[in-house]
Amino acid sequence: MLINPIAGTSRNALHSALTDLRLAVANLQAGGQRPVPERASAYLEWVNEARKRLRNQLRPADLERLLPSHHPASSAGSGLTPARS
Repeated sequence: MLINPIAGTSRNALHSALTDLRLAVANLQAGGQRPVPERASAYLEWVNEARKRLRNQLRPADLERLLPSHHPASSAGSGLTPARS
């Protein structure tokens, strides 16, 4: 996916943020045999954190495509709330 940083965004800072977020979500995936609701909750927390970290670096439309604010995982009947920035 091609993303467009906001004017003035440091390429190094954006690269670092994306790398850190990729590592964090990979750690969630490798998190073992936790119950599904716990994994879903951890993922939604990651989405919230990722949106916070990237919202001042990416254009809003790109952020929404990359990390939708109304992610399908939030409506899986788990009682979890959607990710919001």
